[in-house]
Amino acid sequence: VYIDDESRQAPALTMAGSIAAEHQNLWRISRFLFIRGVGICYLIAYISLFVQIDGLYSCNGLLPAERHIKIHSSLASFATRPSIFPVIAPVLDLLPSSVDQGAFLMSVVCLMGVLLSLCVALNVTSNSAVLFVLYAGYLSMLSVGQTFMHFLGHTP
Repeated sequence: VYIDDESRQAPALTMAGSIAAEHQNLWRISRFLFIRGVGICYLIAYISLFVQIDGLYSCNGLLPAERHIKIHSSLASFATRPSIFPVIAPVLDLLPSSVDQGAFLMSVVCLMGVLLSLCVALNVTSNSAVLFVLYAGYLSMLSVGQTFMHFLGHTP
């Protein structure tokens, strides 16, 4: 009986191919679960911060954040404390003076974070730009969070 070399190698090649496919599927599942977990962590972080804004950072709160937001809204402070507030600070000029501008801006960032993290957690989107915006938004909140954010160990 004549057996050529190609027929003996074929089962090994298909077996190696199936092992590689299994590893690729495991990688996809791991990536899927990790990104969803990151989205859930950001969702919890933004919701917990949103709930605390009124008591901590409003004009009647323990540490009003309006002054810190204006300080961190300058592009000169961007090198030492990166923040998205220089990008969205022009919105403050459109608000009436009766609105607590610091708490409003922090609430907008938190609600944006909740919406985007919910999209990541529910697999609506998970591209790197969305994850970067989530990171930059939370880093911005840490920058103006003052004592309470530093107390939690979240120093930027």
